[in-house]
Amino acid sequence: MSADGRSSIAPPAPLRGIDNSSFAHFSIVKRLPEILRRVLHDNTFPPGVEESLMRLHAEIPGTPLHPIDEKGAPDLDAWAAHIDNLDGENWLEVPWFFAETYFYRRIVAATGYLTKPLHHVDPFSYQKSAGLRTNRASIRRFARVVEDALRERPLTQEAMGALLAQSLWGNRADLSLWAADDDDRGPLDQSDDHLFVDDRDRTARLLRNHAPDARLLFVADNAGLELVGDLCLIDGLLTGGIASQVRIHVKSHPTFVSDAVHADVGATITFLRDSINRHAQKLGGRLQEHVDAGRIAVEDDFYWTSPLPLWEMPARISEMMREHDLTILKGDANYRRMLGDRHWPYTTPTEVATSYLPAPTLALRTMKAEVAVGLSQNDMNRAALSGQNWATSGEWGFVQLSSRGGSSSA
Repeated sequence: MSADGRSSIAPPAPLRGIDNSSFAHFSIVKRLPEILRRVLHDNTFPPGVEESLMRLHAEIPGTPLHPIDEKGAPDLDAWAAHIDNLDGENWLEVPWFFAETYFYRRIVAATGYLTKPLHHVDPFSYQKSAGLRTNRASIRRFARVVEDALRERPLTQEAMGALLAQSLWGNRADLSLWAADDDDRGPLDQSDDHLFVDDRDRTARLLRNHAPDARLLFVADNAGLELVGDLCLIDGLLTGGIASQVRIHVKSHPTFVSDAVHADVGATITFLRDSINRHAQKLGGRLQEHVDAGRIAVEDDFYWTSPLPLWEMPARISEMMREHDLTILKGDANYRRMLGDRHWPYTTPTEVATSYLPAPTLALRTMKAEVAVGLSQNDMNRAALSGQNWATSGEWGFVQLSSRGGSSSA
């Protein structure tokens, strides 16, 4: 990709569910219907909404995708244009990332989240709130890590590394893959041996070069425990004298089950402030102070719920990235968007696949899809010894910095 978003190297083909042996196929055929069943189980919807969701269930996987029916929704024209580009393809024939984003947009249309009858009633709220309630012990531990990191100010490189790792491994708490009450995910952290790419030191040096006035754009992923880990990192950088402002971008509507929307950030801060644990209370209090002082700004953008790859980002997103010293893309879906959810050879150099990025960008992601760059053959051999599903298990992580578009001195 060139700096203006045009490709100097033809990107590989996108992942599609038509490959019967792929995780994309399993995800469309098995996971999406199960998510719909969970939505119906966790909510009491009016009959019309239930009927719409059941029709959606019946369409998967063999029915061609059709236009979204939600009059008055602000993103309707954009989605009509996306679907116009399809040629009567069904759920397995379209790119996997398109199928997933379309699936969640259809749930939003059925429930009327953006319009009616259930305006701003989150169909995944039960799972999100349970994700906080059932992880109190981990939340206390996360808050304590911030307290330890803030003992020396400005934040040391080692402390930044600890907060980055905590934010990363919180990405394992993904409710699109595991329900909030599942207990089979294993520990929500891993050793450094499970990092495919570890650019924590490079990232810390980049941030320290801009301290104390570093400005960050943080593109959030999941609510619940993962968002707590992200807020710990953000608080550490602000309170620790590294950053002066963090702009958090969340989704404009519920998607991927537990992805954070605007209300989730405020609810998480309130949950922390109301905790009986003093470290969590202090964390929540500092976060609220950052919000009140304008050091934390929470925004949403419909681009992050679109099916478009990051190299087709609108000008407003590209300009925003240029205005910040570092953009952090959190989670697996944002990583897949960065790479266009395509069949890049795993050993493709990071800077080759991300050369279009307009500014330094950090991906914090545990691997839950067969999309990655920057690995060595030794990495893959080592991971293969851990199990057959290493590429989708969430047990392997990336702290992956692309410095294209900005200073490479980090």
